[in-house]
Amino acid sequence: MAASYVDSPYVERNALTVYIDIGDFVRRFGADPAFASETETTADGETKSTESPAQMARRYYELAYKIADAQTAKPGAERLAFEDLAVAINKLATVELEIGRPQEASAWMTKGVEVTRALAAKFPDDTDLQVDLCVWNIQAGKLHQQNADLEKATESFRSTLSIAESLVQRQPENEQFQRVLSVALGQLGNLELVSNRFTEALAYYERDLNIAQRLSEAAPDNVSRLHEVAISWKKVADVQRMAENWTESLAASREAFKKIDELLLVEPNDLSLMRISTVINNGIGEVHSRLMQFDEAYASFQRAYDLSRKIADASGQDAGAQRDLAIALDHLGNAQVNLQRSDLALPLYTESYTIRTAVAASDKSLQSQLDLSISLHKLGLWHETSENWTEAISHYRSAIEILTTLEKAGQLLPADKARLTKIAEAIEQCESR
Repeated sequence: MAASYVDSPYVERNALTVYIDIGDFVRRFGADPAFASETETTADGETKSTESPAQMARRYYELAYKIADAQTAKPGAERLAFEDLAVAINKLATVELEIGRPQEASAWMTKGVEVTRALAAKFPDDTDLQVDLCVWNIQAGKLHQQNADLEKATESFRSTLSIAESLVQRQPENEQFQRVLSVALGQLGNLELVSNRFTEALAYYERDLNIAQRLSEAAPDNVSRLHEVAISWKKVADVQRMAENWTESLAASREAFKKIDELLLVEPNDLSLMRISTVINNGIGEVHSRLMQFDEAYASFQRAYDLSRKIADASGQDAGAQRDLAIALDHLGNAQVNLQRSDLALPLYTESYTIRTAVAASDKSLQSQLDLSISLHKLGLWHETSENWTEAISHYRSAIEILTTLEKAGQLLPADKARLTKIAEAIEQCESR
């Protein structure tokens, strides 16, 4: 059936559009109307596909890409042909990511950047193309960061920053350009933060905050702009906390918390707002813990846990909600340890580990594997403190197995490599007991 599209009058762009539409249908509904997918027979005698919807959709997106690639190779190819090529590339990058192949997704995204950059150079006065190039760079940068290639991620985000600054300079009042600049600043701040360059991260985050506040002041009734101000304050609080500037972190956290509370008064059942409140409470709890204010820390962590549980209950098995709940359980466990109630911490750490094991079974992402290693590390620490050497070593070795696999794949950031070394040292200490 696939060949019939090529043989019919629906050639080139029409065929490309059909392939994209079919790919979208397959990806959404998991049924391939043309290709026979690989199948297996279940214990109940039922036949089911062994391919995911994304894998089935990829075939159609590849056909669309081939058509678009051929169109752009023709002398005097029109702009629309390059835009079609970019659409096909974006679809392929998306499904590769869904399939769990971030390296392949990154390669497609890089190709998309190249296509859009060439098109933007051909039409330098078209600001829409400049914005499109920024979006491609941001997407590529996020994938590079996910693949632990911070150098390429930085290059992508700096390219976005340069373009966005130029656009804002040309049209200072253009809100879209300001938002693109804001995203670039935030992403560069994130990179500096994971590299422990706190001064540089803070500089980016404060510029981002200034933009968010200015846009919000221009439209005080705009809820989304107030939301952006809250997120910007949270980022400032995070970097101040990591830099151990406790007073400044608490002040920024309270500003963020105040904005989120305003939003929750308007949308009390908004799960995304609850999630942000959870993260802010966790951050406040961490600062109180570092200041040895354990009762205040416990209160903040309890609020975060209550919200996380509510979100998880409302979200079913959503991986993000489950991950947030596991984080809240870890924090609450840490608070119990600090309050000399270690016996109450173990059930919390254990539930967190159970959640992360379930998530990792279906989600093969880097983050889910790192999260699982964190739970194993915490359980190892608890058993080591309790002088349960055998149990501690077992959990530590399981954590090392995960981190070593990720390290061989080149997916560990410096902080995770340091944790790997720390766990190995803990095993030596336990074995010497």
